[in-house]
Amino acid sequence: MILLSFAKSHLPELVIGRWRQRLENLYPAMRDIVELLRERSMERFEARGGGDWPPLADSTRRWKARRGYTDPLVNTASLKNSVDGKAFRRSAFMFAAGPAARIHQFGGMAGRGHKVKIPARPYLVVDDRARRAIGQVINDYVAARRAATRIRF
Repeated sequence: MILLSFAKSHLPELVIGRWRQRLENLYPAMRDIVELLRERSMERFEARGGGDWPPLADSTRRWKARRGYTDPLVNTASLKNSVDGKAFRRSAFMFAAGPAARIHQFGGMAGRGHKVKIPARPYLVVDDRARRAIGQVINDYVAARRAATRIRF
């Protein structure tokens, strides 16, 4: 049996040192955050924006109906399938690829001559639920409670 004891004055120093060490490389937590935000994005596609997305224009609805499409932002699923992220030691970022990614996220003018106004239908969103989940991931990681804890929304 090995017994370790620390003088009370050294304990905070040890704890702070461990936190500092974990804060220098947040990659494991950032990787979990990327996955969490990717899942959140998929939820937004499935829930059609969760009520936040404006309805499709009548002309768009007719166009989609003729082709057998029903969901906003999902024709070929290439936009949905392109949502991904990258984790680093101190940061993470999310992205989507393809020509329609920016216009659907932020809205703007599109079409021939940029005459058609496309409303924003954000699919990469960090809302209050996501912020709380991100905070929980970071707290768990720094406090060394990272035992494969999966934070769900």
